[in-house]
Amino acid sequence: MSFNLRKLGVAPLPVAAILALGFGVFGIGEELIFPSVLLEVILNVFLILAISVVVARISVKSFFSTGSLNVLLLGTAVLAFGTMATLGGAVSSIDVNKGIAVYGFGAITAGGLHLASAVLTYRGSPRRATRLKLRAGACYIGTITFLTTLSVLAIDSILPASFGEPGSIIQRASAATTVLLFTISAILFSRVYLRSHNPILYWYSLGLWATAVGFLSFFATKGNGDPLLWTGIASVCVGSIYFLFSILAVPNLRSNRKPPEHLS
Repeated sequence: MSFNLRKLGVAPLPVAAILALGFGVFGIGEELIFPSVLLEVILNVFLILAISVVVARISVKSFFSTGSLNVLLLGTAVLAFGTMATLGGAVSSIDVNKGIAVYGFGAITAGGLHLASAVLTYRGSPRRATRLKLRAGACYIGTITFLTTLSVLAIDSILPASFGEPGSIIQRASAATTVLLFTISAILFSRVYLRSHNPILYWYSLGLWATAVGFLSFFATKGNGDPLLWTGIASVCVGSIYFLFSILAVPNLRSNRKPPEHLS
């Protein structure tokens, strides 16, 4: 991708941050409420989940060829995020607060996996040469099973109800934890990019930054359909597009014969 496009890719981040500041701190547009579970489901399934499946597929192929655990964790993290978004949207069609609870638990799971991948990428990832398919299957299937179980528990009201109540202490603590996980991951990936100038790492770190900004908006949201909620959703969608851009950068990297340092 062109250098100009890469420079342009930074623009949505300050815009989203300024909008979140305006809506959250100054109360701009408080009367603009647009609750739409249908739109959320469409974005979650046809954008976030679709992109996560593509990224997870490319990641597992890279893991099979290199054996690098950071690549496997990266693919698992993106798949967890897409699965979380889809299941959270589906549960929201039954009960919005329960859907938010699923979204929150899944986001922390995805953030933790991203952080693990970031740490290994930063320090130098160990490689595995045996049982690669078993390891990949265990990570992918285990993650999907775990998040599906959380969804069932939420529907059965076994998870704490306050976890999904917008503005509650536990909901904001969940969002803050997710912001922290994605921010640290973004910092680590960004530092590796500054050493290697790898376009894959550039777009991936931007995706993490955008997702962190999105959950910062979720932290301050006061109810379903308010401007902060949609700012957060838009930031998360932009982050997913950046994850896709990072995968699209792979052919360009190969054509220029530059090895993806610290990533594989």
